[in-house]
Amino acid sequence: MLAWQHIALRLKREIRLGLRKPGDLLPPEVQLASELEVSRKTLRRAFEELESAGLIIRRKHVGTCISSDADTRVQAPLRIGVVFNMLPDPEQHSASWLLTPSGASTEIHYLIRHFVEHGDQLQLLLDQNLNP
Repeated sequence: MLAWQHIALRLKREIRLGLRKPGDLLPPEVQLASELEVSRKTLRRAFEELESAGLIIRRKHVGTCISSDADTRVQAPLRIGVVFNMLPDPEQHSASWLLTPSGASTEIHYLIRHFVEHGDQLQLLLDQNLNP
């Protein structure tokens, strides 16, 4: 996957997860390119992809913002990891599992429901470097 494709996928995932909401203004190109450690040309190519998908709106002298219906348009694959270890002390349970876009198994649904019903805290971790 090319660098611009990684950036486009990353921004799609951020929109899908609600980290970037409709109407949000993205940082200026120079700043965002620096943060992502890519050239402005690479960033602009990713923006072209996102704009053609209707996820962002680019305006000269204003900036780039997330489109008003981006959250309903976005289709980005997600992987969500839940990690668990059953330790001897019942207060030290943690969980580990990979949920893929195809869905989770019945066992993981049961495990999560069990933790929630017993008041255990679950922490959602997203690895932004996961490949689709």
